Amino acid sequence: MNTTLKAYLEIWRVSNLPTVWTNVIAACVLATGSLPEIFWRLLLANSCFYIAGMTLNDWCDIEYDRIHRPQRPIPSGRISERAALSMAMIMFGIGLGLLFFGTPYLSGALAGIALIVTIVAYDLYHKQSAWSVLLMASCRALIFVNVSLALTNELSQFILLLGSLQFCYVIALSLVARYENSSTATDLGSRIPAMLAGISVLDGAALGLLVAWPWLALGVAGALLTSFCQRYIRGD
Repeated sequence: MNTTLKAYLEIWRVSNLPTVWTNVIAACVLATGSLPEIFWRLLLANSCFYIAGMTLNDWCDIEYDRIHRPQRPIPSGRISERAALSMAMIMFGIGLGLLFFGTPYLSGALAGIALIVTIVAYDLYHKQSAWSVLLMASCRALIFVNVSLALTNELSQFILLLGSLQFCYVIALSLVARYENSSTATDLGSRIPAMLAGISVLDGAALGLLVAWPWLALGVAGALLTSFCQRYIRGD
């Protein structure tokens, strides 16, 4: 694999993108009962937001990474700080543009702006406050919000339910990750990749219970794809 390409795949945490895709699909189905034609725009928009957030995260953590994770793409010199920041801004712009010009309701784009603000706040302050886990969890919940508003201009009880479940799940995942990285952790090293894949399992289970059981396959497929990609590009 090309060295530069691999560096970008690492900084994007691309192995976790399937969890974003299942979030978007689940939100589409819960909001409209199907996958509308513009579903791909929503999938791409939220993928761009995720990529931008991960890239900006590494840009904000550069000083920490120089000491603790010098193998990361920016401190290792494989991606420049300027290139990383530019990439994040471009991806934010593309994602927001897709919501503004590619969906029928302005409220979806406004929710996209809220998502960008939350992502930036998390990236700037996650090293400074333990409460930042709430921001990370809010980022995941806002995927459901922007998709539903973009499609229907409203939030159904099922959208709010799954968004809340994912919010709680991401908080739990974040707390486990923080413990894993602490000096007292001894046996949690293999749990984070599995828990990340579990985001998709939760989507599939919710659709299976709330819509139709064949949608369970979505969660299985997303989890398997995430786990497979984690073998090559770690996303935690």
